[in-house]
Amino acid sequence: MRSAWDPLLQDCIVLNTEEIKHNIILILITDIVLLLMVLIGLLRLHDSGGSFALGRLLWKQVESERFLFTVILSIY
Repeated sequence: MRSAWDPLLQDCIVLNTEEIKHNIILILITDIVLLLMVLIGLLRLHDSGGSFALGRLLWKQVESERFLFTVILSIY
């Protein structure tokens, strides 16, 4: 991946995006699969409690407003 400074836009622009399109799609698919695995694992821990009450601890983190705020900020 290459990038260059565009003085008109005052920003870096990515060059040759067509060449790396398949890599970007593969990374997106991998991230979605990992996210689904984490969510499924959290759902399984929520039901059983897990060892050392790890499920409850993780659900407290996910349900907190601070976590939601972080997720929203990371999307934008």
